[in-house]
Amino acid sequence: MSEIDMIIEKFKEMTKTECVKISVEKGETSPFESSFGGTPYLPIGFEYPFAENYDERCTQVAMTLLAQINFEEVPHFGDFPEKGILQIFINPTDDLFGVDFDNPTEQRDYKIFYHADVDKNPENQQKVPNIQDYTDDEYTPIYAPLKLKFEIQEQH
Repeated sequence: MSEIDMIIEKFKEMTKTECVKISVEKGETSPFESSFGGTPYLPIGFEYPFAENYDERCTQVAMTLLAQINFEEVPHFGDFPEKGILQIFINPTDDLFGVDFDNPTEQRDYKIFYHADVDKNPENQQKVPNIQDYTDDEYTPIYAPLKLKFEIQEQH
């Protein structure tokens, strides 16, 4: 092994860390599964997030699900919860999908929710508001629901 190869190997060993790898596959998802896009978990009593802006019909714009992680599907890792659902919704009409470089923690064009206790009874779920007007290629970074799979792996 050359000297440069030994340096590279030593560097890889020093920077090795565990992480959770996310892989995706196309397919419809249930409200209880991890996904990019798809049908969100909406328990009764949860107030669906709406953007601050209105469309051309003067209707407040419903946010769309960007990502949902059900921690029961994620291998236990560090301080991550072992149960519950994390959701990220975005304003589908915002050019930057919720990013605000001046105020990155102000949840105006995106919303983040964590449901610690998940009720898996479908009868206790709300219907998703109509967001069809904003789900074409022009308005969303997610064109079709993607199921998420998780595995722990090492990275350098």
